[in-house]
Amino acid sequence: MTTTSTPPARPPQRAVRTSQRAWIIEGVHTECLVTDYDDRALVVVTQVAKLGLVFHAAGGSVERGGGDGGNLPGHYAPKLRALSGGGRKDDELVQAVASRVVQVVRGAGVDKPVIVSMGLEKAFREMDALRGMARVCGDFAAEALSGVVPPSSAAVSAAT
Repeated sequence: MTTTSTPPARPPQRAVRTSQRAWIIEGVHTECLVTDYDDRALVVVTQVAKLGLVFHAAGGSVERGGGDGGNLPGHYAPKLRALSGGGRKDDELVQAVASRVVQVVRGAGVDKPVIVSMGLEKAFREMDALRGMARVCGDFAAEALSGVVPPSSAAVSAAT
């Protein structure tokens, strides 16, 4: 009698959803790519066609904001950890934008680790422009991760 064993069945894997959009923010072409995995979300914001500095925010990890990094007192800010040296680690503005993107995504109910990549032009440091970028990219990421934006949507629009 020959016994053949079958390999254990794998749980069905969900398809990876990816959405993309581009804007002109303060005259600079800015792209946002959002990929929704089962166990994490990836948000890439780039103006230089490179990843730049990559941050990781673990699921549910927050600290009480008190004016540090541009967070409003009494609001929660994600604890970010830099994962790569592809950008400028000493640039707190880049980290503040990444933090705001994570805040918006978490505010939309996404409770899993979020990886944010920020590839920004060196000259792109005006506070209003950075706030605008955080707003449009954060909103787009939240919509993409909630399923509001169809996968692989590509559009270019002006934002300030």
